[in-house]
This record gives sequence, C-alpha cells and structure tokens, in this order.
Amino acid sequence: KVFILIFLLFGILSEGYRGSIRVGNSRSSKFSLHAYRLWGSDGITSLGPILAKPVAYVLNTVADLLRIQGEFSFYPPEEAKKLLVETLKTCPKNGIKTSKESKEKIESIVSVLEAVNPTRNPALSTKMNGFWRMNYTDYSPSGPSSGQLGPLIGDVFQDLNSTEGIIKNLLSINFPPITGGLVARQTIEDSSTWRIDFDRVGNTFGGVFTPPAKKFVRGQQIRLWQITYLDDDLRILRARKVESPVEESFLFIFTKDEKSRFQVSI
Repeated sequence: KVFILIFLLFGILSEGYRGSIRVGNSRSSKFSLHAYRLWGSDGITSLGPILAKPVAYVLNTVADLLRIQGEFSFYPPEEAKKLLVETLKTCPKNGIKTSKESKEKIESIVSVLEAVNPTRNPALSTKMNGFWRMNYTDYSPSGPSSGQLGPLIGDVFQDLNSTEGIIKNLLSINFPPITGGLVARQTIEDSSTWRIDFDRVGNTFGGVFTPPAKKFVRGQQIRLWQITYLDDDLRILRARKVESPVEESFLFIFTKDEKSRFQVSI
C-alpha cells in the first residue's frame, strides 16, 4: 500500500497522467496505471532539471517492485502470447493488407511481451538458431521480405545459424513452384541486435531451373535486427536499414517451425 501511494503521488506530481509512458522497447502510448515503466512526457518528468531524474528513478523503481504490467496487459505475459497467436490467425497471410485496427491491436500485444522479454541479451542467445516461420510483418511496401513476389504470396522462413554467422531468408511459393532465398552474414551489433550483411540472392523454378545467384558487394546492403522478444518458440524483432532511424523499423513476428525445414541451393 505504501508503494502504491508513493507511486500515485509521484505520478501526479510529475504530470505523468498527461505525459506518455514507455513500455520496454515499445512506442509511446497513453498513460495508464498498468504501465510497467513510467516516465513523464518524452521520457522525463516536468519538474525541472534538478528533480526530473530522481522522480523518474523513483517512478521506475516502484513500478519494477510492483511488477505493474503494460497498458494493454490485462492478461499475464503467457496469456498475452496466446492472444497474439490467436490474433495473427485472423490476419491475412504474412500480415499483408492487415487492417489498421488489427495492426494497432498486434502492436499493443507485442508491447506487453517486449516489456517482459524472458531472454536477456537475446542477440547472444542460442535460442535464435533454428528454422523459423514468419507469421506477420508490417513491412511496407509488400515485397519478398513479406512473402510477395509480384502477384504471388508465399511462405517466408528464416534459417539462422549464429555459430557460422550465416542466415538465410527463404521464400516458398506453391504454385507456380518457386523457391528463393537470401544468404547473409550475421554479426553481433549489441546485446539485443544482429547486423545482417547481404551476400547473395537466388531462386529455383520448378525445382529444376536455377538462374545464377545475384551477388552483393560486402557492405552494400546492411540491416539491423533488434530482437525485442525471444523464447523457445516465439521471436519478435524490429528490422531496419542501417542508415535508417529506429522510427523506421518494421515489425516481424516468427514462430519456430523445424518440421517445415527445406534447403535451397543458392
């Protein structure tokens, strides 16, 4: 009760109710007493330079002690994960042409999970390795990254091997039978981010015709993958070009799917 009173008192003094909150790595949203990490507007309170940081520290400490969850976490994290999976089932394939309302709902649920990411230093974790199916992305405009090749839409997979520093983005279209892939070099940017340097890309048509692969000059195309949530069978990342600001990141959601593993000669 004491902690709650302190929490409410400082929340009012810092005008947090008129500011914004930050939930883990999520984007800002309206103030809520459900917040896991609380800040005033733009990440700092409005009490001036002397009191601002101490008040923000107290707010965050109290929130941590109470384990108050994110604004949309009316469910425990495990329930939020189930809700995300169920919500993705109602979306168009790969998230292409998902409605604005559904995108906002997915972003809200993802924010809850990002705030309670169970894997510390995910970029260093061996949980990243394996064969993953992409369930959703808000990547725009739609293209091979979202599973679209012209008018055709297929399944997108990632085959990750951090031991060898190699990743493969794979696309599989049933009809006409087309498989393709991007091979890239993977290095560690920081404890939560992979640096992806494109190496080559190629396609196979009908399983028999394989045109020469396109080679990239090293450093020509680089992406940053910020891994915001990772457990044994769910991975969430925000990807962007290395030269782009964080605000231009795109959301990608994957589930582990070893039984669908296949090989593409590139």
